[in-house]
Amino acid sequence: MNNNKYLETASPATIKNWDRLKIEDTSQKFTSFANKKLSQKNILPKEMFTNKNNIEFISKFVANVNGNYEIKDIIYSVGLNLLSNNPHLKKIQRMESFKTIEWIANTVFPEENDLLGIIYQALLTEGERNVKGSYFTSPNVVEQLVQDLVISSTDKILDPACGSLNFLLGIKNISPEQIYACDSDEICVLISKIKYYLAFPDTNVEPKIYLTDYLQESLYSQDVVENIRNNSFDLIITNPPWGGKTTAKDDRIKSKETYSIFLTKSYDNLSSEGKLLFLLPQSILKIKTHMDIRNFLLSQTNLLSIKTLDSKFSGVMTDSIWLITSKSGFQSNIKINKDYIPKDYFINQPNMIISIINEFEKQILHQYELLSKKNLNNSIFALGIVTGDNKNKLFSEQIVDSEPIYTGKEVSPYKLMTAKKYIIYDRKNFQQVAKDEYYRAPEKLIYKFISKKLSFSYDNQQSLVLNSANILIPKVEGLTIINVMGFLNSKLFQFVYHKIFGDMKILKGNLLNLKFPLITQEQSSEFDRIITTGKQELIDDYVFNLYNLTDNQINYILEEIN
Repeated sequence: MNNNKYLETASPATIKNWDRLKIEDTSQKFTSFANKKLSQKNILPKEMFTNKNNIEFISKFVANVNGNYEIKDIIYSVGLNLLSNNPHLKKIQRMESFKTIEWIANTVFPEENDLLGIIYQALLTEGERNVKGSYFTSPNVVEQLVQDLVISSTDKILDPACGSLNFLLGIKNISPEQIYACDSDEICVLISKIKYYLAFPDTNVEPKIYLTDYLQESLYSQDVVENIRNNSFDLIITNPPWGGKTTAKDDRIKSKETYSIFLTKSYDNLSSEGKLLFLLPQSILKIKTHMDIRNFLLSQTNLLSIKTLDSKFSGVMTDSIWLITSKSGFQSNIKINKDYIPKDYFINQPNMIISIINEFEKQILHQYELLSKKNLNNSIFALGIVTGDNKNKLFSEQIVDSEPIYTGKEVSPYKLMTAKKYIIYDRKNFQQVAKDEYYRAPEKLIYKFISKKLSFSYDNQQSLVLNSANILIPKVEGLTIINVMGFLNSKLFQFVYHKIFGDMKILKGNLLNLKFPLITQEQSSEFDRIITTGKQELIDDYVFNLYNLTDNQINYILEEIN
């Protein structure tokens, strides 16, 4: 195998499989799988502009300087430009690790709330942003999040991953004395100091903005120890790095997830009456790996509210949330957007999943849970075939010794569509393959892995599936395989899955947490008969009636799903 630069991002198991399959050039594997950590693409963060008319100018500027100068020197020179008439200009000019690019320092730039942040984000490649977890919060989003925030003149306020200082500068009536910040990126610290001087041109207060990794106390300078570690803050507000693991240790966070440890450490840094305000990926609420931070939030803090945000970051697909918790008091209900949901409801959910639901939805889910007693714990789950080389191992036409293989695209509710690919089923020639008995089971369900909706097809032809589809051989006492398929494809179960998990992937762990009702043998036979008609409306009516849902509840579910 070629020893190329990409190997360090592959798992040992993957490398072993490539060796076994005698794959020489692995670089194509990464580019074909759109590995974001290796992406060299630059993305202009259009959501950060306060004036969309400036996009063309900044885009041309970035294209002109990108690759021709050091990024830090570009940002430094733009900063000098912005500070040209500022009394603190010389303080920035004394920073010896940066070089001035004269023509940039003399360019006339359009007015933008976060010009430096926009240019910096645009100059970083998608791979660099992904590794750093560097996605600045736009001034527009900051304004929405902090517009109702009330602070006193004596409050100490920290952003431990300050980026371009948008959060702290977005707080109304904040004074220089109240601002504390740090970041592990020297360019972010440079940007933050420049913006600090722009915001407070008449101040005599030196910025308490430090170049340090907030999670690595052993690396703290004496200033950081005195002003941050040994301090207690009334408010800590931040958008921490998303993704990646840290070498910092916290026994409360087994996952080693960076933003989770940012949260626990920030909580420890609060005053007795202090509050945390964090911008986080919505996945923190539901993915099993993040149960540790949910347990911390629900059992050890006074979790006040969670708000979903419509805005996304350029280059990031996940949704985000705005989470507020405090160190004092106890609130039995959590404000989820506009509704208050009892904290105990989430504590008692599988893996302490925190669902974004309202009170009416909670009532529907409660009714579903009351009548659902059976699960898929004794069932068999299997992955579709990972060929390791789809280009050469899948065929568009049937050839000698080949057979149809189904992908996620051919999985529809209840039945498979016509397969469009063929494969020679030579098990030793695949990168990953399940037991033969699972593919060749007399009966099985096949479901899409990447999907907004549950979609389960029945198969009794011992069909093969590719890894965009998975296999379920259900074993649920009192239910036939057809029954299980009917429930999983029903509107009620679509609603439940979406509200509890809200995932673009149909994960085994999530399916194991779905529950099925106790029904009689007569009901099971009747349900089988209805399902074989293929009429979804009749299937849904039967399931709704089993769960004793009201017309209002049914109409609500149908509107949500449709």
